[in-house]
Amino acid sequence: MAELTQDWAPEEREAFCTLLTRFNTALSARMAAQGISGAETPTAS
Repeated sequence: MAELTQDWAPEEREAFCTLLTRFNTALSARMAAQGISGAETPTAS
C-alpha cells in the first residue's frame, strides 16, 4: 500500500486507512452475522 500512496499527503493516507479499517470491520461483522444465522445451502447443478 505504501507504494500506491507514496504521493499522498500524510493526512490523506491516514483518512484512507481509517475508512478502510471501518469498511473491513463492517464487512467482517456482516460475514460473521451471516455465518451465525446460517449460510445459504448450495444448490446442486
